[in-house]
Amino acid sequence: MRKPLKVLLGTPTGGVCHVAFMQSVFRVVASCNPDDIYIRPQYCKGSNIAQNQNKLARMAVEQGYDYLLLAETDVTFPSHSLARLVMHGCDIVGCSTPWKEHDLLADRLNGKDRAPRFMGHELDETEITMQSLIEGEPLRKVRFVPMGFTLIAAKAITAIGAYRREHVLPDTLRERVAGKWIPVFSHVESYPEDSDEGVISTSDSSFCANARDAGFDIWLDARLSLSIEHIGDCNYVAPEWMREREALGAAGKAA
Repeated sequence: MRKPLKVLLGTPTGGVCHVAFMQSVFRVVASCNPDDIYIRPQYCKGSNIAQNQNKLARMAVEQGYDYLLLAETDVTFPSHSLARLVMHGCDIVGCSTPWKEHDLLADRLNGKDRAPRFMGHELDETEITMQSLIEGEPLRKVRFVPMGFTLIAAKAITAIGAYRREHVLPDTLRERVAGKWIPVFSHVESYPEDSDEGVISTSDSSFCANARDAGFDIWLDARLSLSIEHIGDCNYVAPEWMREREALGAAGKAA
């Protein structure tokens, strides 16, 4: 008999957990047939998100899970989302989430022509946009996706850790950490030529950079991204009524 896929639904949290997020988790768990997908929710609490992400990644590998699904407590997602990501068969596949922009809704209601911004970058380093999510390939390779709702194969975590040990760590440090877990999520310092100051990247973007260097593609589910909400003091989302309003506006201009 075929064994079910084992998925650790890992939630790095600083302590706040939105009710809407928990409802999303309940819906995903309830929708998964345990004969096909065994899913176990697991949170990791702490102020350092990279450390939380690494603890969850290590747990997924050492406890024999096939995948780690990173889901942050300020996003919501539909019940079929995990099954959809698994269906793609990708080692790393995730969603773009809207930026938390407090003034976006006010701008739109005041008639300003401004679209929601989305987190992540295309292969050419341009930002992911609503237009590219709607009009681009529904499943495509990108430069990076945020870890708000992203599925990562355990074998990819292991391979990225091995790559970092061999190619990133200095020889002296490599000897000192022999046999220890090598973090796959980290904040990275860099000095871009077009900036007058040093930049510290997110653990999300540095993970994707390490994954690409280790030979893995980063995949974006563009259509599912349109169903992801980012929760804060209000919901940061591209709601259906906003898209309808844009369509009506375009039709009026054409007339």
